[in-house]
Amino acid sequence: MGIELARHYNLNDIKTLLTKQARTLIDQNKPFDAIELYKKSANYLEAAKILYGVSFSVSQISFFLFF
Repeated sequence: MGIELARHYNLNDIKTLLTKQARTLIDQNKPFDAIELYKKSANYLEAAKILYGVSFSVSQISFFLFF
């Protein structure tokens, strides 16, 4: 809803605000909330990048657990 309102009122810095909020969520160790934020704003590529980072981190942890 907020994204649609920003587009309706032509707020140009919406991408900056989204990036700032997503960074805050990631810093708070809430990457899945950041992914949802990007998905709801139709920024699927950014959501995929975060998801890839999470999956890469998990794969590194599980690799070291088995060796």
